[in-house]
Amino acid sequence: MHHTFQILGPVRVVRKNGELVPTGGPKQRALLLALLLNLNRPVSLDWLAEALWEERAPASAMANLRSYVNALRRALSGLAGVEIAGHCRSYQLRAAPERLDLTAFEQAAKGGRAALTRGDHTAAATGLQQAISLWRGTAEQGTRCGQPMAARLAALQGQYATVVEDHAEAMIALGEYRDATFRLRVLLSEEPLRERAWGLLMRALHDAGDTAGALFAYGQARKYLVAELGIEPGAELRRIHQAILGCAPQRPTSPRPSVQRQCGTCPTPLDTIAGPQGSRPVPRQLPRPVLFVERKRAVADTVAALRREGHFASVTVLTGPQGVGKSALALRAAHAVRDRFPDGQLYVDLSDLPDRAPTRPSVSSRRLLTGFLAALGEPVPASDIDEAECAARFRSATANLRLLLVLDGATDAARVRPLLPSGRHCAVIVTSRHRLSLDYAEHLQVDPFTAQEAMTLLAEFTRADWIAASPQAAREIVDRCAGQPGTLRHLGELLSCRPDLGVDRVADLLRRGSRSLSVPPGLPTSCGPCPPRRTDGRQPCWIASVPGRSLPPSSAQPCP
Repeated sequence: MHHTFQILGPVRVVRKNGELVPTGGPKQRALLLALLLNLNRPVSLDWLAEALWEERAPASAMANLRSYVNALRRALSGLAGVEIAGHCRSYQLRAAPERLDLTAFEQAAKGGRAALTRGDHTAAATGLQQAISLWRGTAEQGTRCGQPMAARLAALQGQYATVVEDHAEAMIALGEYRDATFRLRVLLSEEPLRERAWGLLMRALHDAGDTAGALFAYGQARKYLVAELGIEPGAELRRIHQAILGCAPQRPTSPRPSVQRQCGTCPTPLDTIAGPQGSRPVPRQLPRPVLFVERKRAVADTVAALRREGHFASVTVLTGPQGVGKSALALRAAHAVRDRFPDGQLYVDLSDLPDRAPTRPSVSSRRLLTGFLAALGEPVPASDIDEAECAARFRSATANLRLLLVLDGATDAARVRPLLPSGRHCAVIVTSRHRLSLDYAEHLQVDPFTAQEAMTLLAEFTRADWIAASPQAAREIVDRCAGQPGTLRHLGELLSCRPDLGVDRVADLLRRGSRSLSVPPGLPTSCGPCPPRRTDGRQPCWIASVPGRSLPPSSAQPCP
């Protein structure tokens, strides 16, 4: 099928007759790439400025962007059904999704992966090969881009590498060892830290009769991992190595049918050890997401950060004052990407730990690490094993996993560092009131709700007709809560539990700073300090809170 827009390689626009459409200089091509990566979605001017300039954007960035957009509009004007639309401080490239080669790549990869899962290796190989054939190289060739777009392109490169690995797995199952070996060697020459690719290469070489080559490949993998990351190969790679060395019987870890190729005198086919570790428990610890007013940009930014891949686990830190909605955002983003982490999701609320005193941080970290190891099916360390050794064991256990970890309510970076996994395909979300000094972390600021978002949340916890009947009182409640979701949630729950109060009555109590306004027993609380004093004489009133427990009716305190 003809693809007008091609970004699986140097970005280019191709007419149906094969003629290339001139797309201008490097910055103009980078803008086109940014719009195509977000096809049919508005892209803000701020994001485009960060994406196009490697360093700080110049003062003329906005004027330059408008100039590039106008030039692109002229270049694409001869293409039917293609439009660059301008919105409020954003641009959107509109075109049929099937005209973009990335769409075809993702659809072919999805179909091939589904066939691989159900054991149809022939269909899997065909579908995945179709996806691979669309790949022409890295999209940033011939363009210059900043960090946000570089992260998107790195994630796209990771998708391609996974497709190559899936295709190799299908080819090994079909007995096509030479093709699998060639593709895996090419991939590993570019990305030598992909343990799954090394394991597949070892299987392909061994099943083709080259046991020495398979053992040599293990040595190469170990050399790269130790030199680059300071870690030993993961459990799955070690298991394949041991099976090749001793031809020890292994129980199958995947329900997929296998090619019964035997290893010398060993009656057990080697490919029974491949695939996911089926006997290992898969933790699913994410709490149920709370009621959430959609923050599309914030969720999209967080998900994009979680999807980026590099040489280390991606770490995303959500920062903001207490009650601003960091935990809700973290959980929403974690649930949105959890399918990308089939080896499990771990969660811990650091703010609820009983021993938060600074004199005992190592005890808490050790207990958390012990829990993580147990959840992953690893041996629980003996009581005399210290925190450093527990952290090392956790890094070793996660080196070859696709794991998501949520650390909620972190108070300092020292608490977080021992808990970070080592696998490059792992991701971590940290929420904190403070900006944490963590290497390779991406920091995202969580801002208070807008007035409209705050009104939506209040309506979700009460009744829309109540808000409609008393719009002025509802707006006053929202105004006095200063856009803090935590405070709005508690007031909404109060209205839900005490419908006799009504919106007007609650607004009046807030206005007068009445002590009769309280949190019903049993409701959780999480409110921050009072906002700055207003100049108009009205004071935002905050519900008092004690972390970790509910408040009795008499404990509500207005702001002084």
